[in-house]
Amino acid sequence: MYLEAASKFAYTDEKALLLPFTFSLVLKAGGNLSTLILFQCLAGFLAIRYLALSLTACFKIGEKGRDLIALLVLFVLSSPLFITIIYLPTFWMDTWLAIIMLLALAFLVDLYFGIYPHSGAYNLRIVALIVVISLALLIRLNSLVLYPVMALAFERILHQRNIGAGFKVLLVFCPIIVFGLFMVFQYDVVKVERSYQDHTVLALDLASVLEYDPSICEKALLSGCDVLTDYYPCNFHVGAGALDCTYDQAKGIVYKPFYFLRNNSALEADYLYIVQEHTLTWLNVKYLNFIDYLRPVTYRYFYQVQDPNLLREAGLVPGSRFSNLRERIFAELSWVSQNPVLHWFSFVHLPWLVINAFGIVVSIIGAIRSNQRSKHLFFAIVLSIPASYYFSYLIALTASDFRFMYPSTLVVQVIALTSLFSFTIEKMYLRIQKPIDHP
Repeated sequence: MYLEAASKFAYTDEKALLLPFTFSLVLKAGGNLSTLILFQCLAGFLAIRYLALSLTACFKIGEKGRDLIALLVLFVLSSPLFITIIYLPTFWMDTWLAIIMLLALAFLVDLYFGIYPHSGAYNLRIVALIVVISLALLIRLNSLVLYPVMALAFERILHQRNIGAGFKVLLVFCPIIVFGLFMVFQYDVVKVERSYQDHTVLALDLASVLEYDPSICEKALLSGCDVLTDYYPCNFHVGAGALDCTYDQAKGIVYKPFYFLRNNSALEADYLYIVQEHTLTWLNVKYLNFIDYLRPVTYRYFYQVQDPNLLREAGLVPGSRFSNLRERIFAELSWVSQNPVLHWFSFVHLPWLVINAFGIVVSIIGAIRSNQRSKHLFFAIVLSIPASYYFSYLIALTASDFRFMYPSTLVVQVIALTSLFSFTIEKMYLRIQKPIDHP
């Protein structure tokens, strides 16, 4: 993305265009990567705070309590127990999607539970919500799965107002219209080179299935079997079901043999054969890959051991106060990631997916049993936004990296911590206000 933004490489659609194109505008305006990272960090912290404040408002927490809870959420997420301080300053699409998802949920909750006597404040937030949802669809290739749930939550907001059906439909479909217009801009104006990303997914799936069950090649004359045998000498497994040969981490280079399989003319036919004739094996590989995302893994967190030579190149003198602080932070994070108990707090996706699913179930039960049916259903829809992105990786890729699910995990962390602190403070307040019985 950096090389594309700096015009070293031509733009391709192997990754979504929005982030590298935006970065290119920053560079042309005289900024640099540090400028973007600073803005990214500020946007991330403000998005966390905004979602915490929106949630506490609907929990009926007082203004002072709301500020305290937002501060506590930020403080906890900035501790070495969590990896927010690693991901927010990293130039990744996943980081920006996390920020945008936080903002989207904050606007949705704010609009649904907020009271706006003046239409100007309400209309401004509606426009902001449309922009944020549009950005969510454009920031990553598989983030389109977020649209149906976001659109449903948006419709519930508009349902509260006396808005005509036609105008309501137009507003809900605005993000998809923006997405379509950006695709026209991408291919007809910027002339982005088509990389056929779907072939990448098919190739990773096919290689993983054939590697998982080599007997398939003994029973069928698949072109992919020849490619896998002759040009695909890769045994770097990222998990029980996934095979990732697109990148050699030891050498830091892309595996050229991968493109023999990806560009193979018989790729689609081979893949269709696998899906039809070996459906259970294909589904099993998909399932194993999804489990790979969720289980504890100690080598997928993507923060590097600090090399003194690299620090010098970056303008940091080894042994300086800032350098020592960096090394201490990395050391603390590494210790937490290896701790058999503490690593469950932030270095494993599974607990947060379980909390996400539990919240949806509780909201649905609340809708059935409570008089406030619409409120609980809205919470179920909102909680389905991170859940839908979690489960997009059942179909997205077979190569599982920890960072891919991080946007959903960060959103659930903010919701869970805000709910926990709100419940605790409310209990403390009720205990203080409770009259004392004297003998």
